[in-house]
Amino acid sequence: MNLSQEHINEYLADLQARGFERCSVERYRYVLASLLEHCKTNCENSHECRREDIINFKIHLLSRFKSVTVNFYLAVIREFFRYFEKRGLGEDVTKGIENMKLARVMPSFVEIEELYKLFEMTDNDRSLVVFQSAGSSMINTRDVAIFELVIGTGIKAKLLCEIKRTEINIELGELYVSWGGHAKGMYRVIPIPRQTVNAIRLYLEFREKIFIDSPYLFIYRTGVKFHPRCVNRVCSKFLNHTTSKNKGPQTLRNSYVNLLMEGGANCQSIKHLAGYHSIQRTLEKLEMLSAAKLEQQGGPKKVFPES
Repeated sequence: MNLSQEHINEYLADLQARGFERCSVERYRYVLASLLEHCKTNCENSHECRREDIINFKIHLLSRFKSVTVNFYLAVIREFFRYFEKRGLGEDVTKGIENMKLARVMPSFVEIEELYKLFEMTDNDRSLVVFQSAGSSMINTRDVAIFELVIGTGIKAKLLCEIKRTEINIELGELYVSWGGHAKGMYRVIPIPRQTVNAIRLYLEFREKIFIDSPYLFIYRTGVKFHPRCVNRVCSKFLNHTTSKNKGPQTLRNSYVNLLMEGGANCQSIKHLAGYHSIQRTLEKLEMLSAAKLEQQGGPKKVFPES
């Protein structure tokens, strides 16, 4: 298939039209530009990309990056060629090129006893906001609300930033999360714990005092939608007080699933509440969580096969 800057620009324009974030489009642009530069430098015909060229590019990437990064490059390149194959403008030269094997990473989670201590900490944070300015109070109550919503619903950081004020019912204690993207109009209902509802209600009270008008639930003081990277920083602020190695929102999500498992929830309920794509994925996650918990308690270490 022919590979040129015009093809790359056309593909990136389609990504933007489909609603991809600007940072994601720029990452795709960088990967495809790297492939184009590699073909110009190392291929006999710089305008035609063959399967052998992709394999050589993969070998070149392995000398520079980790396997997980190489897989990301391959995923972007694979989607690029599939895009033009579906439109009859070329063939997918990535067929048969496999991803790098990755070792399974044991999930990190917070024990129930440590979670109780974190909840006591957030209660203290809420009691101190009355002595702060409206802007500072909004920020502090927002961070507490984000933390408690992640641990109380297991929602992913990216989905949390997309929540709109109309998608959460404070009175009923329900969160409506898009299932398959907002464009499909499908939602799943997640119950919100009472303590989390109180944290969100307090945050909205301080938010209204500084008159910020935005459709999104979590925002900066300027009114701009919250970013997933900042969700990581918020979760790290609280998880630094625990013994967990990983300090991101995925640790809180794993803790939420662990709480469901400890509470006796069945596999179908965990799949719905956590938003897993299939029962098989849910069972794999529960097995890894059980093994991680056993290892954390001093039991034998279980080795999972490479994925």
